[in-house]
Amino acid sequence: MVETVLVADKLKLHLYNAKNGDTNEFHGELIMMDTDALSMFREMGFCMRRTGTSENWDCMRTRFATATAAMQEENPAVGSAYNIMDGYMVGDWNSPFYFSEDTDADITNDVTKNWRSIASKSSMTGCVADDTVATNYKCDKLVSHWYRNWTTTDGADLDAQLVDGDASVDFEVRGWFTTYSDPNWRSDKTSDVQSPAPVMAKAVFEAYLTAPAEEVTVIEEDTPEEEDDDNTADDGATNVTTFAATLMAAVYALAF
Repeated sequence: MVETVLVADKLKLHLYNAKNGDTNEFHGELIMMDTDALSMFREMGFCMRRTGTSENWDCMRTRFATATAAMQEENPAVGSAYNIMDGYMVGDWNSPFYFSEDTDADITNDVTKNWRSIASKSSMTGCVADDTVATNYKCDKLVSHWYRNWTTTDGADLDAQLVDGDASVDFEVRGWFTTYSDPNWRSDKTSDVQSPAPVMAKAVFEAYLTAPAEEVTVIEEDTPEEEDDDNTADDGATNVTTFAATLMAAVYALAF
């Protein structure tokens, strides 16, 4: 797993490759570290494209409501409830940032199309409520783990189609995190931070391609075949509006 810092002391990316049968997978963790108490309603994401090209940016966004240890004890699923969305961005680095959802982004359990969350590898640790604002939390670490196949059926306009040759290619990456006072993540931004400059990263790793078969990371869990057939991920990433309402009720119950 290779670490890339997107925003110093705030946001970083862990990336690695894995194999599921004969299928190559692109795995990663988007990690947010708090130094200040921020609104519980948060969004973080990243976009990437091959450096030196005019390709569309391949993006991933996750929205979530932070949960304290007490909330997680009452309902363990809330500690890994990251709602992941596949998307893209058009333009150069200095263009106005605008995340667009893929045309089939609502299908969240099919890694031949979109990013998929892995709840068992996602977490929220050290989250405590602010002393003065009940809906502001400070957390030690927020980890959203996700993956997707190297190639998808959506095509290169929406998703980076990874190949072995990308082991010698750098991808430029931009990351961001935003907090909202609105539990629907639609308005009222309370903070909005982006990578100050492009960061170089790899999406395909030479060590993965050349490693003996017995040393390659093999994935045998959280595969789409284990999901229900309703195109919704049954892995803790519950409907964000329902989840936010549940957490808001918990916040006020704890506050009073």
